[in-house]
Amino acid sequence: MKFLNTQIPQNIEPSKKIALVGLTNSGKSSIYRFLTDFQGKPYYDSTFELTSHSAIIENNLCDVIDLPGIQSLNSTKPSEKITIEFLLNEKIDILINVIDSTMLSRGLKFTLELLDLGIPTILVITFNDEAKKRGIRVDLNLLSKILNISVISMNGRMGSGIADLSKTINENLQRPFSPTQFEFTHHIETEIQKLQNLIQDENSQLNGNKRFKSLQLINNNKYFIYLRNSQINELIDNISKKILEEHHKSLFETISYERHHIAMQITEEVAPLTQKNKIQLPDKIDAVISHPRFGYVVLIAVMFLIFFLIFYIGNFLSGIIEPPIQQLNRLFDVYKTTSPFLWNTINGAFMGIIGAVGIVLPYFLPLVFLNSLLEETGYMSRIVLLIDNLMHKIGLHGKSITPFIMGLGCSVPAIYSTRMLENKRDRIITAILIPFIPCSARLTVIFALATAFVGPIWVIIIFAYLMIIIALGSIGLSKILPESTGLIMEILPLKLPSLKMSILRTYSKLNEFLKEAFLFLILGGIVLGWIEFFNITYYIDLFFSPIIKTILDLPQELGSTLVFGFFRKELILVMANQALGVNEIKDLPLTSSQIIQFIIFVSLYFPCLSTFIVLLKEYKWKITIFSSVVSVIVALLSAILFRLIFSI
Repeated sequence: MKFLNTQIPQNIEPSKKIALVGLTNSGKSSIYRFLTDFQGKPYYDSTFELTSHSAIIENNLCDVIDLPGIQSLNSTKPSEKITIEFLLNEKIDILINVIDSTMLSRGLKFTLELLDLGIPTILVITFNDEAKKRGIRVDLNLLSKILNISVISMNGRMGSGIADLSKTINENLQRPFSPTQFEFTHHIETEIQKLQNLIQDENSQLNGNKRFKSLQLINNNKYFIYLRNSQINELIDNISKKILEEHHKSLFETISYERHHIAMQITEEVAPLTQKNKIQLPDKIDAVISHPRFGYVVLIAVMFLIFFLIFYIGNFLSGIIEPPIQQLNRLFDVYKTTSPFLWNTINGAFMGIIGAVGIVLPYFLPLVFLNSLLEETGYMSRIVLLIDNLMHKIGLHGKSITPFIMGLGCSVPAIYSTRMLENKRDRIITAILIPFIPCSARLTVIFALATAFVGPIWVIIIFAYLMIIIALGSIGLSKILPESTGLIMEILPLKLPSLKMSILRTYSKLNEFLKEAFLFLILGGIVLGWIEFFNITYYIDLFFSPIIKTILDLPQELGSTLVFGFFRKELILVMANQALGVNEIKDLPLTSSQIIQFIIFVSLYFPCLSTFIVLLKEYKWKITIFSSVVSVIVALLSAILFRLIFSI
């Protein structure tokens, strides 16, 4: 594994701008990491925001930009809008177009669009190992000759080929760019030429040659509306009529078909498919786990296995870690009488450490690791495909499933990922429902409390109830915002999970936890210690007493715990112990009924601060307030429902 960048000299501005672009899951973010050695974000996750970092490449100080995945320059998705505007407006020295070799024709269709931009482009082919297993071998030299651009192969996982990419970047910075101009069917090309001749755009700041802009006008791209005049409008109307008469398709469909046809021709020439001798084992497994009937049986079995593994591994780790740490409180017991304020401060921090290391971490680690293994195998996309059939029945179609699955890890990237949804209605409904998905923090709370009091079966019951709430919420919101879209998604190849990659994913999440949640837990413990010292908790608890004690039938002291849980949901475990004066969760003075009500309320009420901020940023005040208020109401009603059930 080799990284290219060296230490960047201070106060020197990068002189070259290099952007990586490609379809989602093409491997561009992995290449970005090897080019820059940038550790600011997990390189194995999908990109939904522009990321930039400086690097020295062959003595060139460059600003390297990782753009969100994109399907077409005519896309209307919010996540792809970022990429489109960057490609059209920025002065880019080198464009690195990354293509998954297992989907070569699909990637080349987008490449044909990019070449008309006139930006020097390098084509990087990834996943060649997967392609070879399928009998696909890409002739890189022939592809380079056909396109008349540089084409190289890279392994995004291991970084092999990064030196070649560095050398190729340097070479392309030194020479002119003149890619092959591919022409469409003759009569279509004739009409495009007519439109090109009418375009007057000498002073435009947007990238792209006249042919590119002509095609964007034909596709009614909003960024090129300024080029329209009466003469151009009349010509486009005439072209549209001719195309409709001859092809029985719209202009947009016809142009898309022409690109697709050219991409398929190139693919057949450079990557002829060889006959495989037999059906491979991954294909046989895929047939079972993706089966319309047996697939659900496998899915249920996998979910049960994951829940029980998290439950037992978390319980085992907690039993090893927590008792020795508990003994350390004797070191500062002397301050309890001699310096109460100091004792409350130290004890608060200590309780935060116990919560983070002894309670949260044991369940957080297996949860993240097992989730990473699933993602590595490619099974996650099969889960999406299977659940999509059920989603149609609750009014949420298509790619909304993907943000929901991401929400099991963290609500923040899940809300960002709603940008991939083409339909505004789907984006809003999905964003409102994401806070009801139990993220890793809330799952940790669920597992920890259930382990101590009611057993693993209640984890499944609670999770099932949360799914019912989401389904009912989706149906209700779909009635308010009627409209639907279908599912178009990429099914990733099924493969053995990489233990190394799963460990890296887990390490990244753990690192994020230690940087953010761990500090929150300690600071939260200290603040709660001060609040107890000054007896402020009494007033907070008194204020929320009508809800906590009267409605939920929980100890009044848990009021402040739920308030601070808004900052980080993991804080609830630590502060519940402190508020009720115990050192271990199992000693909480709560009945099984109260524990279930507490878990249900915690799982559903008000999103955490980070989720609230991102929701506000992406969807403004109305949606954020609506989501927050609805979550509190649903949490209260659900807790009351379980209280009534236990009283029967």
